[in-house]
Amino acid sequence: MSRYKLRLTLTLSLSVLILGYWGFSEHRHPVTDATTGALDGEIDAYIENTRMVDYDPSGLPARTLIAERIEHHERQDITRLSAPDITWVRANGTPLQISARRGQVRGSDEQIRLQQQVVITDRARADYRLETPSLTLNPNRDYGETDAPVHIFHGTGETRAIGMRLFMDEDRVELLQRVRGTHDPK
Repeated sequence: MSRYKLRLTLTLSLSVLILGYWGFSEHRHPVTDATTGALDGEIDAYIENTRMVDYDPSGLPARTLIAERIEHHERQDITRLSAPDITWVRANGTPLQISARRGQVRGSDEQIRLQQQVVITDRARADYRLETPSLTLNPNRDYGETDAPVHIFHGTGETRAIGMRLFMDEDRVELLQRVRGTHDPK
């Protein structure tokens, strides 16, 4: 075999080996999803169009969670909720409707952190609506809180504050700072 053919054969063989290794190697670069910021491959479980019901000791629904998508991220041990909508039945039997654009639960944490356009409506009072950018709920204590601005609309006016504690079973809201409101008697 001539030297030229030998060099050509060795060069082609080496090129095939290098390209084969590069193309089929186990090392992959993570791809970021621009809409959620999540790394591709992080999700170890997901559920779409979810409806979960939590029952009280007597067997009646206490809370219902509806979400477009629930994703568990194994590395960070975070469960993310897309468009969570929670129906929370209080001790007096009247439900609160709590919705947000996003939510998350960390690990075995008993708290649900809702973010972006959190809205609470009271089904028993059609003229009541509470809005805040974020809210942390503790289902075991029937309690919620935020340090963010809060805007409450009610039948005869509106109230604004910074920070809030929400005691759901007591049907009580405690506004923390810079509380301002308007009242229009009818």
